[in-house]
Amino acid sequence: MSVNQFVKNFSKNVQYLRQKNDLTQAEMAAIIGISVSTLRRLETAHPDARVHCVMLDRVCDHFGISADVMLRERLEKMDG
Repeated sequence: MSVNQFVKNFSKNVQYLRQKNDLTQAEMAAIIGISVSTLRRLETAHPDARVHCVMLDRVCDHFGISADVMLRERLEKMDG
């Protein structure tokens, strides 16, 4: 799997978890420790969005999901 696919999966999973848990972008950004504008870029897999280990760790810890699942799987397909 390519790095771009990992980033895309992470981006879509962050957005999915935010929406599934009825969180605003501001609330999710606070959980991850990033600005709302950075979260917007992350959720759309914007080319300049960077996935840092700290972001990944915080999302995984908060929602109780492994990093492997966050990067390799699409959560919406797993819940479906």
